[in-house]
Amino acid sequence: MTALEVSQSMPLDDRQMQRIQSAHVKLAECLRVMDTVIVGQEEVTKLTLATVLAGGHTLLVGEPGLAKTRFLSNLAPVLGLDFNRVQCVPDLMPSDIIGTTILKMDESGQRSLEFKRGPVFTQLFMLDEINRAPPRTQAATLQAMADRAVTHDGVEYKLRHGFHAVATMNPMEQEGTYPLPEAQLDRFLTEIRMHNTTEDHETEFVSDLTTSSFDDLLALEEREKNGENIMERKVGANAAIVDAVLGETDLLKMQ
Repeated sequence: MTALEVSQSMPLDDRQMQRIQSAHVKLAECLRVMDTVIVGQEEVTKLTLATVLAGGHTLLVGEPGLAKTRFLSNLAPVLGLDFNRVQCVPDLMPSDIIGTTILKMDESGQRSLEFKRGPVFTQLFMLDEINRAPPRTQAATLQAMADRAVTHDGVEYKLRHGFHAVATMNPMEQEGTYPLPEAQLDRFLTEIRMHNTTEDHETEFVSDLTTSSFDDLLALEEREKNGENIMERKVGANAAIVDAVLGETDLLKMQ
């Protein structure tokens, strides 16, 4: 819905209209930036942004190798959110997500128990291939998604402000997957399908994003001769390579 459509559906003052128009511009910039790193998945970006703005959680479904992890690791800095990721495997325990109690000793030799927080204490939390984790570990995220808090040893710990969970799921016909029960599926506001890109997008990805021209290679060689460490560049399939468009305050206002 555009700012004009909003104004026609409900009476708004000038200040409200300015805020809506500003949000529209910033969200359009988010889409543009994400399109530079994830080719051909604009609809997935739109739906994920809508879910975050609604304060919900997302289940991202697709075949392995469609850049689901790369998509989310770059979406987090675009939104100005901290990001943590857990790779789900059959031997993953609930404590690997929530945290665990450790024995700590101070300088005087006194021992005490301390709760060491797990990766769920972040803002954008990714459960990668959630249906490869056993049901007990899958259930460990239920309270976090419903109450934005976790309980350990009878003590409730609040999660960070702006917490959103995004889980990726492989197709159920693949070997080594556990079905998500309905009681857990209803914690997710949206289920988004990530499909294979078109042939034109594949060509664009190969020609423009993953190969270097001869001029690019000469430029790197020149930088190396000048003493620069060209390996310090941010590279890698899952590295965040984008700048922030929004901040935590911007996101809160939009929500």
